[in-house]
Amino acid sequence: NAALPADPRESSALAKRLASKAAAVPGVEDAVVVLFGTNAYVGLNMEPNQEGRTKEAEREAAMQVKRADDRIRRVLVTSDPDLVTRLNRIARGIANGRPASVFVDEFSTLNKRMTPVTR
Repeated sequence: NAALPADPRESSALAKRLASKAAAVPGVEDAVVVLFGTNAYVGLNMEPNQEGRTKEAEREAAMQVKRADDRIRRVLVTSDPDLVTRLNRIARGIANGRPASVFVDEFSTLNKRMTPVTR
């Protein structure tokens, strides 16, 4: 299995492409994806009045991200605004050239607060 890109610029470009796949799910306003190891962390901003569809949209977004790149082993998805804010902060850092490994403490917190989505 090929590894996900470790270079921040490559990782950021792939994450943006994956985020566009997640954002295309009905009910999702926009999305952010952060890659670390073989994990994809997906944050969703839902459109208004989508409360009853959130879990379904999260599962659908996870499947879109997983299908888009077979190097991804685990997808964790959230629509919790606090966690989405954290993911956006990490994504900006990586886009600015910081390696994902700098955010290891954040990933630890995300792993505890986000549930992997499986089908």
